[in-house]
Amino acid sequence: MHLTQVIYADVLFLLNTYITYALILLTALISGRSSSRLRMALASLAGGLYSLIILIPCISDSILTFSRLPAAFIFIAIGFGRVPPKTFARLFCSFFLVNFIFAGLMTALWYLAAPTNIYMGGFVVYFDIKPLTLIMLTAICYFIIKGINLAVKIRQPKNTIFDMELHINDKVTALKAFYDTGNSLTDPFTGKAVIIVSRYVLKNIFPEDKELFASAQKENITLRFLPCSGVTGSRLLPCFKADKVCLKSISHRVTIDEPVIALTQEAINGGSFGAILPKDIFINEKGEIYYEDKQLVFTDKK
Repeated sequence: MHLTQVIYADVLFLLNTYITYALILLTALISGRSSSRLRMALASLAGGLYSLIILIPCISDSILTFSRLPAAFIFIAIGFGRVPPKTFARLFCSFFLVNFIFAGLMTALWYLAAPTNIYMGGFVVYFDIKPLTLIMLTAICYFIIKGINLAVKIRQPKNTIFDMELHINDKVTALKAFYDTGNSLTDPFTGKAVIIVSRYVLKNIFPEDKELFASAQKENITLRFLPCSGVTGSRLLPCFKADKVCLKSISHRVTIDEPVIALTQEAINGGSFGAILPKDIFINEKGEIYYEDKQLVFTDKK
């Protein structure tokens, strides 16, 4: 690698911190995996620190190229935390896809803005450009990629993915839930639709290193078994009543009191979701369907 321009370390660090944050944000958008602002900020700082690699004297292009894989691994690990292998692989691929699209768009827009002394290598970007212009270019790239992602998903069924908050005692667990219209699981004792939740997302209540019923007793939760039939056969799932569950999608919001929760030891869709919502979850005790309402609150008590 041969650099003829003067590179300022502070500008290099801040520029790549900002861009890495945008890339992590877009990765979360495309993969459908949420992350906290703190994690994304830490990942972006890692991106800023990684960019300083080009200041190492006589570093070769091949080293920069091979450094992309471990760098991406670190960014994803910091940005999204511990996730199942399949989810990590999807995040990893999404990150590289976003980088390729972002690099292409930035190069195209660069010709329009015509900044001087541009450098792009590995995940590192450096060029002499005004901060306002950079913000505008990044924003344009962000909305273009977001538009592409929206166009890809436009044919998918609407309102099948929900942000879910599960309230158990004084603990609140946030997770992604998938609305499965083919799932008709109901509780034979109460007649309520049953939400299936992966145990691994409730580690704060049911630690993996402790026996399930012992953990439930400690949390004053009454567990019982629920018969469940599927393509893999019949089985018994431990279930209990939670305090409430809050569901939110693009079009509406629902709060359900005392939902029945069944626990499964399996990861749902490779860990992409923490819960599966049954088709009748949006029907209250009067048999009224609220699924199409913009915003609603109902109590599902028997």
